Amino acid sequence: MSDFKKEDNWWQGVDGKWYPPVSPLSEHPQTVQQSTTLVCNSCQAQNSPTSTFCINCGQSMSGLVPGNPLASPQNAGTAKKRKVLILIGLVVLVGAGFAFIQLSKPESKTVNGIYTLYSDNLTSSCEGSGGYYDIGPSTEIVITGKDGKEYDRTRFGSGAYAYNSCIYHFKLKVEKGQDYYIVSVEDRGDLEYSWEELDDVSITLGS
Repeated sequence: MSDFKKEDNWWQGVDGKWYPPVSPLSEHPQTVQQSTTLVCNSCQAQNSPTSTFCINCGQSMSGLVPGNPLASPQNAGTAKKRKVLILIGLVVLVGAGFAFIQLSKPESKTVNGIYTLYSDNLTSSCEGSGGYYDIGPSTEIVITGKDGKEYDRTRFGSGAYAYNSCIYHFKLKVEKGQDYYIVSVEDRGDLEYSWEELDDVSITLGS
């Protein structure tokens, strides 16, 4: 029969030796009960550990281990593949969206035009006078479509003076889609151009 040593709770065995107190946890060790069922990766149904195919959806149970499906090497690989496929899908969607936006935009181009003014009354600053008082660096030029839609407008800017002429270069942006386009210079009338003719716009005023 064992007796307790009250001052430190050591106890004496039948062999006469004293032993330290036993921890309650070591006296009653807890065991973790592991699940013995196979959990289907597809429908999460529980199956017998010997099942080859899921009893609910027919998915193969090959490679699974009893317990949580997340503990299965096969499931871990499947989850990784799923993430990769989702990422690829997002990249494809973004690329397709960008391509659609680009394709939906109408074709456009920049008109590089030349406007030449001939007059005996020109100054070196290319300011018109007399009957051409409205032509000069600040003169506006506008391009519109057949339906009246304005695409762009700009000013001549500095011209190149040479004896009795001044040459102004201008650029106008325009989009395809009209039967014809109208180029207007102040109140000097309108000139019509087809989409192809806009590649070579050269306007002359005076003589």
